[in-house]
Amino acid sequence: MQNSVKINYSEYSNNPIAQEIEFELIKDIILKLKYIEEKEEVILSMADTITANTELEGTLDYEKINVLIRALSQLRNQIKERR
Repeated sequence: MQNSVKINYSEYSNNPIAQEIEFELIKDIILKLKYIEEKEEVILSMADTITANTELEGTLDYEKINVLIRALSQLRNQIKERR
């Protein structure tokens, strides 16, 4: 799955709804984001591809997602400036 992103949609139209997104975050570690529409939350989990054990799992609400996006954007911009 290296360098690929897998997205499962519950609805695919002009406004697609991504139900689950997964990709290899670091070597042999898969990051999975699962959207829970009823709760308006995202379950974030990381699993080892060698043993398929879930290493970490937690729930992100709207505010936590925004904080994560801002933090990653800050780091991305810092890296971009140094290139």
